[in-house]
Parts: sequence; structure tokens; C-alpha cells
Amino acid sequence: MKHHKSIPLFVKLFIAFVLIMVIPVVVVSTIYYYYMLSFFREELINTGTEKLYMAQGFVQASLDEIQNDAKQIALNNAIESLSRLSLGSSDTGTIISAASNVLNLLYNTKISNENIQSIYLYDYNSEVIYTSDMLIFNRDDFYDTGWIEEYKNRKKNILWLETRDTGIPVTRESSAKSGLAGTYRVITMVYPLTYTSSFQGLLVINIKEDELGKVLDQGVLKSNGEITVISPDGHVVLSSVKGLVTADISDREYISQILSSGKSAGFTQTKINNESYIVIYARSEYNGWIYLIECSIQDVLTNFNVFRSIIFAISFIMTIVGIPACYFTSRSLYNPVKSIVDRIRVQRGITDEKGTNEMDVISNALNDVLKQGNQLRMLYESNARKLLENSLLSLIKGKTDRDTMQYLPFDEEYYTCIIITIDNLNSYTRRFAGDEGYYIKELILKLFLDMMNSYKCAGVQYDKGSMVIVVNLSEESILPFKSGVAQLLGEIKEKVYEVYDGTLTITVGNCHKGCENVETAFEEARNLAKYRLTLGSNKIITAWNTGGKQNNEYYYPYSTEKHIFNFLKIGSINELMESVNNFFAEIREKNLSYDNILQIINQLTGGVVKYMLSEHLNPTEVFATDKTLYQHLSTLETLDEIQQWVKNIFASVAEYTKIRKSGKNKYILKVQDYIREHYSEDINLDELAGRIGVSYSYLRRLFNEELNMSITDFLNTYRIETSKGLLKNSSLTLREIARKVGYNNVQSFKRFFRKYEGITPSEYRKI
Repeated sequence: MKHHKSIPLFVKLFIAFVLIMVIPVVVVSTIYYYYMLSFFREELINTGTEKLYMAQGFVQASLDEIQNDAKQIALNNAIESLSRLSLGSSDTGTIISAASNVLNLLYNTKISNENIQSIYLYDYNSEVIYTSDMLIFNRDDFYDTGWIEEYKNRKKNILWLETRDTGIPVTRESSAKSGLAGTYRVITMVYPLTYTSSFQGLLVINIKEDELGKVLDQGVLKSNGEITVISPDGHVVLSSVKGLVTADISDREYISQILSSGKSAGFTQTKINNESYIVIYARSEYNGWIYLIECSIQDVLTNFNVFRSIIFAISFIMTIVGIPACYFTSRSLYNPVKSIVDRIRVQRGITDEKGTNEMDVISNALNDVLKQGNQLRMLYESNARKLLENSLLSLIKGKTDRDTMQYLPFDEEYYTCIIITIDNLNSYTRRFAGDEGYYIKELILKLFLDMMNSYKCAGVQYDKGSMVIVVNLSEESILPFKSGVAQLLGEIKEKVYEVYDGTLTITVGNCHKGCENVETAFEEARNLAKYRLTLGSNKIITAWNTGGKQNNEYYYPYSTEKHIFNFLKIGSINELMESVNNFFAEIREKNLSYDNILQIINQLTGGVVKYMLSEHLNPTEVFATDKTLYQHLSTLETLDEIQQWVKNIFASVAEYTKIRKSGKNKYILKVQDYIREHYSEDINLDELAGRIGVSYSYLRRLFNEELNMSITDFLNTYRIETSKGLLKNSSLTLREIARKVGYNNVQSFKRFFRKYEGITPSEYRKI
């Protein structure tokens, strides 16, 4: 195939320079004008967008801080104490103390954040409002309650109200006397506490509009454009334009277009006061606010006209200078390029000199170099952490080859392993599902590694509930490490507890010589975790301080077990509980091994199951759950937890047996049996009472006296317990499950499920 001869770069340069000078200045300037105008317009948009997102970030950071304050209040023990009082308390001292704690909590939160103007806590049950001004109001007497109806009407989890005026009018005599007179311009967040605590109510945080608005006046945001934040209905929430806050600007044409567009971000060109403006906007997914910046095009045009005049002058001078300048300039540019191209062709073996453009050769060479460099950099960044983690996991499994060790920061002779175990793992996995649980463990691990930076160490998440740190030591540092590691780990735990409200058990293996013994140190640390059963959680256990050896001989307290079941049969609750305590006291005195203790507990649990079978007791009815005893037992981590659980088991069995043996409870049993058979139907309680031969009022009183619950509560509890099994073990929809357990509509099902379980059916299905 015949190749066309490529025009030399020198010729192209010369022609280009000549054309630049020969083409009329007007044509060149016109083309360049529109090109540069577009460029300046793009730059204006890019600069405005950057400032807009910067402003959005500043505002969002302040709002996130407010929401974090709300979460801290919701999780505070003072709120839980107030919640328990809401359920009923006659102790005046307790009520005053709880209310005082809540007022102090609100006050301290307010003064710790200069953006907060005031905080309210509204109690649904008592219709009482607690304020950060250390005052308590009845709802009807409170001066600012509009947010209650707003929250009910909008039905959002967290409600952000647009900028408004709040406070106590000066004309009110009571307000003037209290010293709280005056109104304030605020942005209000309404935060429901029912999702994060058992408290039934709302938390309201009023944010100072003037303080939050200061972020729009920062130096980096002041130039070239006014920034405004509006609500979804067009009211101004924040603005760098004085006097615009709270104004309704939805009637402006460009605002109306933005509100109706439904886009998350964009820009539009409009006329404002007979001047051209570009309005850039971005919609926040956080609360629906729309951030706007108005950038004047007139300033760009003014600056560009000066630039165009300069271009005309330069073009005219270049034309006068003439073609000789073009020639020498082209030659001076071409010679070094030609030299580079010749070297590249030799190195890359390019022989077709006539068919290859010089700039193509340079471009291809540079692209290859940049591409290879980017690939190597991205590969290294993405795999560096993974290589370290994989190498560490291989090391604790006994692999010590060169490929494993080359990625680890170890060069000393001795090694030990530290295992950090999360206590009460079931609670942890329920609270922090999915990625959230992973990142919390990463945070915990990072805190440990940062505070242990005086040692050569590396860490990795090992399984669902633990993290492993391998420590590399020199021979002379072993004794100082052993004497000081417990104190260091204790200090680190205290730092961790500032960001994590659970507890950790830490085990440390012995120090071993050689990387091939890291697996031994790891197994030692893992076996030490068994001591948590007898020592309890939140402990630091080291291999060199574990005390005497455990008794590995099999033992079982048969006589005490016999006493337990004898007292259970005769219904002596006090003696039964005392025997259970004696049973566990014997276990502790014998210093038994971990495996022996588990055998004892399993054998005792098996005895409970046999007893219930002999007495024809249904575990689901006795314990009000569809889980087996062994499933419950597997979630317990310490002997104290197991002892309390066993006492609860025997107490439940004894109480249920007592109820069944009660002669006057034959009517209760008939009602319970009927409900178990017909719970999926629409049950009329009056007809049910007539069916078993008593009046409904007598039957209702009998239920309340004997079971401390109403017939309706028993029916709904049974339906909800049945639905929990369907939610976990079937793919039926909520509507289908509601019909199967006797509810006419899914709304009633959801309402009762939340009432008795504290969460929605969908949330329970995800657990």
C-alpha cells in the first residue's frame, strides 16, 4: 500500500505562522473572540460551581455537627431516665433529678455549640417541653409550638424548617418577667427520639441564622457572585445578600424554573436588573435545600474586551514583522523537536520515517509513559493495604515465606500477638450492621495502632468480632513490654471508649522467638479469650499473668442439680433461686476448665428441656420467643450472664407451671387455647366469653389479675410472635403476613408490631 508523504513539521509551522499574520485581524479576532468567550464562560461556571459546592460543604458541616449533637442527646442516659419516668413514677425526688439532668444536658449542649440558639425536648406522653433555658413548660403555655404541627403534617424522620422568627414577644408580661423576651431568626431541626431511644417525643434544635449565614461571607466565597440558599418552596433560608432571608423569591422566573426542573444540579442564564447573569444551583440530598450563586457575565465581557484589543495590536505587529520572523521562529522550534523525534524512532524501532508525523511519535511515546505510570500508581495504592492484611493473616496461620514477610514492617527477632475481642457481639451486630460495623472496627484498630507506635506492629480484622495485632520486639524490649503493656492497653481502651460505647476484652500471647512462632502466639492469645467466661468481659488478659492451671478433671454438681429440680417441682421460688446460686458457686470454686463449664451448662439446660417435656410445657409459651434455649445460650459470653439467664429460665418455668396449676385459671387456659387456634380470624371477645360460659367483664378481670395483661394484649402478642417467625423464615409480603396472623390491613399490623417490639416489621426482618 502506498503511503502519502507526510508534510514536515517545519513546513507546517511556517505555514501556520504565515496564515496567522495574513488572515485579516477582524476574522482572527472574531473567531478567537467567540472561542475565548466560551472559555471564559466555562471558567465562570466552573469557578462559581466550585464556590457553590464549597459553601454547601461549609453549611452541611455545620448542620452535621447539629445533627451529631442531637444524636448525642438522644443516646444520653438522662433521656432514658426521663423515658422510664414517663412510664410511671411517684418518687418526686427521682422526677426532679431526672428533669434537672435533662435541663443540664440541653443547656450544656447549647453552650458547647455557638451555632445553637435554643433546644427544646417535647415529651409526647406528658405534653411537657424542656428547654435549654433551664425551664419546663406545658405545651399549652409554651411560646413556640408551631413545629409540632409542621412535623405531623410533613411526616419526615428528621424535619428541617426554613428560616423563621421565634422567641417570646416583648409585649407578653410573663416573658418580660422571665428575662426571655425578644425574638430570634432561626433555622429549626426537628429530630424524633423514638428511633434512637425508648423516649417518646421530639428534640428541637434552633440554629442561629446569623451564625450559620457567616459561612457564606468567608473570604474565599465573597468574590464574583452572591450565594443564596432557598427551601424547596422558594423561601430564602440563608443569603449573602443583606435583607433577603425569609423572603419568598419563587415568583422570579429563573427560580421558578429551578424549582420545577427536578434536577439535582445545573445552571441557567437570565437577566437580573437588565444585566446578564449565570445562575448555578445544586440541590442538597440532605434536606432538599437549593444552593444558588448568581455570577455576572458583564464582568467577564468587560475583562475580555480589553483582552481582545491586545490581540488586535499583537496581530498587527506580527503582520508588520513579516514572514522572516515566521521562518526563524519555525526553524528554532522545529530543530529540537526533530532531534527528540529521531531519538524516539531509534529507541522504539520506527523505520517508516516518511509516513509518520513527528508530533504523533512524541504524543504516542508520552501517552505510553503516562499510562504505564498511572497504572502502576493506582495498582500500588489499591493493593498496598490489601497486601499488608493478607500477609498478616498468612503470618498468623504459620506462613513465613519471603512473599509473606516482604510486605510486613518487621525486622526484630521476637513476636507476640494481641487479640482485641468485641464484647456482647450480638448486640454489636444488631446496632452496627454491614459496612458500619466494619468501619467501627477499623477505627478501633487504628486507635490501637496509633497509640502503640512506639512498637513495630501491624493489625488486621480477623473475624466478625475480633482484631489481631502482631507486635515485633527486640530481645531487650521483652521485659519492658510485659511490664507495661497492660497499662498501655488500658489507656488505649479508655480512648476507644470515647468514640465507642461498648466494651472490649484484650488477650496477649507470650513472646516467641522467630516469625515461625507467630502462629503459636496467636493461638495462645485466642485460647486466653476463654477466660472471659469466668473472669467476665472488659478485661485485659496476658499469658504470663493468667494464674494457676485450671482443673481439667470432669465435674458435675449432681446433688445441687437435684435440689434445683426438686424446688422447681414444688414451686419454691426462693429456695430454687438459692440453689441455682449455689450451683454456680460450686462451679467457680472448682476452677474448672472452659470446656467443662460449657458441658455443665449444656447438661443443666438439657435437664430443663426434659423437665418441660415431662410437664407438657410449650417453650414458646413459657419464654414468649421462638428461639431455643441453646440458641439463647450460644449468645452469652460470661458466667455471670449465664447464671442470670439460668435463673430467669427457672423463674419463667416455675411461674408458668404455677399459672397452669391454678384451679380458677381454667377459663384463662380455654381463652388461650381458643386464641392459638383462631388467632388468624376476626375474634369477638364478647362472643368468646359467652362461648366459655362467663361474662366478658369477669374474664377481663381474671386476665388482669392472673396474667397482668389484657385479653387484647395476649391476642396481639401471640399474633406478633407468630408474625416474627413468618418474617424470618418466609418470603411473604407484609400484607400477606398481616392477613395470616389476623390483621385486616397492613397498617394495623405495622402499628401493633412497633408497639410490642419497638421497631417496624421491615426493620425486624433485616436484623
